[in-house]
Amino acid sequence: MNAVHRPLGPSDAVLWSMERDPLLCSTVTAVGLLDRAPDRTELRSRFELAVRDEPRLRQRVGGQLWGVGRACWVDDRDFDLSAHLRWLGGVDDPRWLWHFAAQTAEEGFDRSQALWQVTVVEDLAGGGAAFVVKLHHALTDGLGAVDLLRHLVAVSPGVVERMAPRPVPEMTGPTGTAAHVAGMARHPGRTVRSAAGLAGSLTRLVAPSPNRMAPLWDRRSTRWRFDTVEFPLEALRAAGRIAEATVNDVFVAGVAGGLHRYFAHHDRHVGALRINLPVSLRRRGDGSAGNRFSPVRVVLDISEHDAYRRVRAVSAQCRAARHEPALPLTETVAGTLALLPAPVTAAVMGSMLKGVDFVATNVPGVPVPCSLAGAGLTRLYAFAPLSGAALNVALVSHVGLACIGLNCDRAVIDDPDVLVACVHDGFDEVLALGHARGAPAQRKGA
Repeated sequence: MNAVHRPLGPSDAVLWSMERDPLLCSTVTAVGLLDRAPDRTELRSRFELAVRDEPRLRQRVGGQLWGVGRACWVDDRDFDLSAHLRWLGGVDDPRWLWHFAAQTAEEGFDRSQALWQVTVVEDLAGGGAAFVVKLHHALTDGLGAVDLLRHLVAVSPGVVERMAPRPVPEMTGPTGTAAHVAGMARHPGRTVRSAAGLAGSLTRLVAPSPNRMAPLWDRRSTRWRFDTVEFPLEALRAAGRIAEATVNDVFVAGVAGGLHRYFAHHDRHVGALRINLPVSLRRRGDGSAGNRFSPVRVVLDISEHDAYRRVRAVSAQCRAARHEPALPLTETVAGTLALLPAPVTAAVMGSMLKGVDFVATNVPGVPVPCSLAGAGLTRLYAFAPLSGAALNVALVSHVGLACIGLNCDRAVIDDPDVLVACVHDGFDEVLALGHARGAPAQRKGA
């Protein structure tokens, strides 16, 4: 039987090719904390079903020679689940798990095999366990990864419907290039203004970034460090209600306040930083595999001391990012980049991303209690790739918690404990907005 060849989607192909530059590594990592070790036999059975139901999990990338040619998903005839699901004993050290996860991410992938790996860590302190997931971004984006998780976890019978994917609202009428052509045909008088607005938006999305704006973060390396913080999700919602903002707005404002404190700690006044805000383009009916997002770069003011005004300002910038007119053209632009030789694609993406100071991404996670092969899943953290930035902060909502993972460049941020403390304080400022409506937010970190 011949192997099945399916070309990578445009965005998937760009994510695959751009890591020809090691600073644009596309490894996504997630760590789930469990209240006990999962049953090995049941867990393997669940992975066997997941691999059967989602073909992408048993495929590798082929089709290119020296970075030239169309990359394709190819069925791996020698696929062996044991090469992707492994078990390990833990160490009684609170930092060990995060160090292990970062080290695992830095190791990259064997490109002759399927681009994912799961390590179950047993015998952690207090009898707990964890799983460390490493997958290549070409496989899927954050929302797709959470959807894949649904193949593995079990929930109570009465709450299965609450586990349904939460896509962004569907757009009405034609989308992408077709939408703009149709709009111009219906309203020719607006064509010139529309074209000018679209051209400006497209320039903002693809233009090279100027020099980095963070004065202390002028280097980049391939060495990562993972840290975590968490807050009650309701505390973010309460602050959002006061400021008429979304959970994501409060999240970004908390990070912005923390970074202002961090630079002030180093006696540096930093008024603004360049942030990469991934905007989801997923629609109802999209499958788990594949990427459907656009990276939108914004110069974010971090100098506002008043928490309410900070959240409101961030909300306005995030709203503008979500409504960039050129967003429907993301796949068209990616398709053009994917036609270039991989080194050229990497150079173009590097010119866009290496001027970014930090990334902030928010993924709706699992909203209900669930278990993995008999072990309760108590926390779920994501550590997204730096992709040219010095810091990536990712929020995953999990059963009433805002689980926040920080991936920082160890060659750039040599005092990560100070950074984490400052981020804590930045969130305290914005979450205080909602304290009048509930109990003070309790925070934790690793």
